[in-house]
Amino acid sequence: MDGKGRALDNIYIERFWRTIKYQHIYLNPAEDGITLYKGIKKWMDKYHNKKHQGINEKPIEKYKNAT
Repeated sequence: MDGKGRALDNIYIERFWRTIKYQHIYLNPAEDGITLYKGIKKWMDKYHNKKHQGINEKPIEKYKNAT
């Protein structure tokens, strides 16, 4: 992570992991790795397909329309 502006790149991924930890992992402790993987996948699918307040539509649809 050398170079100008690299520290700012970490902010987004750290915020993402903090969100997933508090909204899913801590609330639903997994018994094993497979259960954890499936739970995180389900949470991410739900997160990426929900309506977001700032853009008034789903992010996936917003990005598909941009291309």
